[in-house]
Amino acid sequence: MTPESGDNNPSSQQTVKQRKIKDSNTRKALLACLPRSRTDLEEAVSKTETWWRITQYMHHNFGGFDASSTFSQFADFATKTENPVILGLFLVCLASSGQEDEAMYISTVSALIVYDDEYAANIDGIECMALVGKYHADMGQPRKSWMVFRRAAMFAQLMGLPRFHSSSARKDGMFWHLFESDRYLSLLLGLPYTLIDAHCDTNQNLSPGDSITNATRFRRSISVLAGKVVDRNQGVSGQSYSTALDLDQELDDLAAKMGSQWWNLAEEPASESLDDLITSHEERISQITFYLVKMNLHLPFMLKTATNPRYEFSRNACFDAAKRGLQTYLALQSNFSKVMRTFYDCQVIDFIGFTNAVVFLLGLLGYGRAHHQNGQFRNSEDEADWQLIDKAIEILRDYVPSRQTGVTQQCYQTLNFLRGARDCDGDCGGKIEPIITIPYFGTLKIGKSKFAEIAKQRSLNSSMAPTPDSQNGCNVQQMPTPPDPQPRDQGVPSCNDPLISYNGFYMPELDNFNFDISQGDGRFGGAALDSGSGWWQTNANADIDQDWNYFTNGC
Repeated sequence: MTPESGDNNPSSQQTVKQRKIKDSNTRKALLACLPRSRTDLEEAVSKTETWWRITQYMHHNFGGFDASSTFSQFADFATKTENPVILGLFLVCLASSGQEDEAMYISTVSALIVYDDEYAANIDGIECMALVGKYHADMGQPRKSWMVFRRAAMFAQLMGLPRFHSSSARKDGMFWHLFESDRYLSLLLGLPYTLIDAHCDTNQNLSPGDSITNATRFRRSISVLAGKVVDRNQGVSGQSYSTALDLDQELDDLAAKMGSQWWNLAEEPASESLDDLITSHEERISQITFYLVKMNLHLPFMLKTATNPRYEFSRNACFDAAKRGLQTYLALQSNFSKVMRTFYDCQVIDFIGFTNAVVFLLGLLGYGRAHHQNGQFRNSEDEADWQLIDKAIEILRDYVPSRQTGVTQQCYQTLNFLRGARDCDGDCGGKIEPIITIPYFGTLKIGKSKFAEIAKQRSLNSSMAPTPDSQNGCNVQQMPTPPDPQPRDQGVPSCNDPLISYNGFYMPELDNFNFDISQGDGRFGGAALDSGSGWWQTNANADIDQDWNYFTNGC
């Protein structure tokens, strides 16, 4: 007797019936989130049209619709189809464009679609998860974004998408969206990525009917190299300095292919057309990711210059990347219309700009600066450089009222406090040394002697003509010198008495934090800070939109 199959199989019929009931109930729950009034719904759809056009430009065939489609057409299809995943995607589109009740849209779609395996295991579900992940990044929740993108990547792997994505423009665009987000978020958070190069087709072969800009191609190539930096950061045995220099050369070779003109930061785009604005923004985002990767590549070696000046090349390269990344962030936020900010109003980008500013400011304050033979510090202070910091503070301050979370406010407060070190008098008013914790970066302490040194250097600067090196600020490039296997005493501040101390992910092997962090607010959510780790590493729910709980006693 042969078993029944297909529609004649009672078990199969029961499964189909149950799925229809589930789909119907899910659709009802999603539809209940939409505005009750048809007029309000049409207004919400109308407000999302520009966002839809930008999304279609960035992700070809998004939602299964081509670039000529309108969001009104997609809305009509989504509200009529029996597929609840498409309806969920429609709600996330509304939320991503800044509509009212966006938080309810996201929480409902997450509960009913994102974390339901049946709905997640197809291209529509993966696309929905990717858009939810982007929303969390926009809201300053990179940890949550990383988790959602990781889930989307796992289902993409189950579908074979990383290996066979070039068959269609939609699949190809979705794969690269997952791949890039996976790499850049992992780099930012100091976490491992999901999609491994050896298991992915990373050749940028155009799928039928597809086309990509040079900026997109460049950003995708940089994401591959970003994975190598993550491998170094996540590795147990570490990485040789020569390997880092080889990777630096790969980055420079990619940058050179774009041409010098492409790297110029124009004050305004060529025109006010939406297409030109999109192109300009995409170029800025691609440049920001390049500088982020380069800064993180050299950051661990830059931090070692406090005890080993032979890493001077990495010090200069790190501060240069931080400076240029900051300049690009400022151009992105200052020079383009509000139309584009409906798509790029991303608090993770704010946080990247902020970390660029912090690293660059460390350079201006003289972290790891080499000594002359006469014992005096080189003058690397440049008023134009400090004006970049001031402009960043101003932009972050102006954005605080419009942000729904505390990310931008805490970035502003922290950067403004660090900026104050330049103007502090020599004895810091007798207050204790400031300790500042930055999530997914580390904890900084500025010693009292640092304030005295800065005050003394300002006095010297006012009476001495600038040297050729000082006129270039921190952007002083030189050929790298291989570091000594055993660092010798070079007369720089030692780990036991640092002027600027760092403790965090990028330098866990160096115990140069000469204070008991338990005396300050070196905790988050009640989790104690273990030696060599950050409070965000002891609490898996920590994200940058929450209270950083930093300790800012001092000037």
